[in-house]
Amino acid sequence: LNLKDFTIPHGMIAQGTATIEGTRYSYDGIIRQNRGLLQMKGAYDTQNDSYLADLHLDSLNINDFMPKDSIYYFSGDVAAEGRGLDFYSPHTLANLQAQIRQLQYGEHNFIGIGADVQLAENQLTGNINSDNKYLLLDGKIDGLLLKDTISARMNVDVHRLDMRQLAIARDSMTW
Repeated sequence: LNLKDFTIPHGMIAQGTATIEGTRYSYDGIIRQNRGLLQMKGAYDTQNDSYLADLHLDSLNINDFMPKDSIYYFSGDVAAEGRGLDFYSPHTLANLQAQIRQLQYGEHNFIGIGADVQLAENQLTGNINSDNKYLLLDGKIDGLLLKDTISARMNVDVHRLDMRQLAIARDSMTW
């Protein structure tokens, strides 16, 4: 992607409150774009590098921001919390939860996709899941993040994968 591929839609409305209290910076606000909504709430403390962020997107038309792409309406949630920004440090802690409630990509409408990931003492663990008409799966990830070594293992149980509907294959290859 190139910056020329992005645009800021006309008529967007942003409202919010930013606060600085000592070493703690926080923001709470919303962006409205036609019928779409992005709610953001977050905080960062420079003293201990701790952070907290919650994003809630509802019917945001991504195509208005990226008109050359085929991504349209998106609804989902992201929550992140942690301490430390050096992901190779054993002292860094991070928790991330993400949920796609709706993602319209071309003619496809994806729902029910989620991830839950944690990082502590260089150990990365997490779960992914998808439950929609194209893809039904459950997966786990385990990994190690070190400055000179990154290793990960993923175990995924695919219960349903409709490759024809996903335009990955011409013939129906559902299992």
